[in-house]
Amino acid sequence: MEQYSIILRCDDAGSSKSANSAIAQVAARGVARNVSLMAVTPYIADFASSLSSRKEVCFGLHITLCAEWDRVKWSPLLPCRSGSRGTHPLCGEDGFFFPNPERLAAASPPMEAIMAEVNAQLDFLTKLGFDIRYADSHMFPEECIEGLGGTLKEWTARKGLLWHMDYYPSEQPRCLSLPKEGGEIGDMFARLEKGGRYVLITHPAVYGEEMLLTGNSSVSGGEVAARRAAELNILCGREFSDALERYSVRLVRYDEI
Repeated sequence: MEQYSIILRCDDAGSSKSANSAIAQVAARGVARNVSLMAVTPYIADFASSLSSRKEVCFGLHITLCAEWDRVKWSPLLPCRSGSRGTHPLCGEDGFFFPNPERLAAASPPMEAIMAEVNAQLDFLTKLGFDIRYADSHMFPEECIEGLGGTLKEWTARKGLLWHMDYYPSEQPRCLSLPKEGGEIGDMFARLEKGGRYVLITHPAVYGEEMLLTGNSSVSGGEVAARRAAELNILCGREFSDALERYSVRLVRYDEI
């Protein structure tokens, strides 16, 4: 008998070959029920060629308006109308997305420019063959830019998409977190309330040079690489699958709620 349901989501598909490979492995085990796609990243077409036809996976648009790493950068799909990358309303002087939502908000980008880019990202993923069912956001810019949350909620409704913010139960912690190294998977499940619905956002990736290039002043590339590789090992490990069965946890898609 089901005691808990968890919306387990794998984020950042397309951001690297490392992420693509890891998410494919998690999907093959039936664990990645929801996968969030970054349209502006260099390997999204590669991911589409191998996984876009997977009907058991619920695909979502991971709206990307920021790029947090110092050495790994992304730019909008739409060019600046003036033709000058340095003056793009969503970018810094280097032509890349701002590193965090606070910097983006400080630049006061027009809502029209934001939504044009969001539409372009959705259209691009659709052309790649993905059946997009929901939308979420990279780094939650809607929490920093006035009016963006409501605008995105209305936009998803018009597009026939589910909006991720509607799936964080207010009476429970917004998200679960996989245990850090040495932690017990069972401890995470043991703290859940029976009958509850939870969200678990993950970022699995294969450890290697690609992931070591990430990082910024707050976290090193080595830390990012190690943490994401650990998540891959947990999600594909026997302990995790055994815990799902032992605690009667059902992994669900956004469109099953």
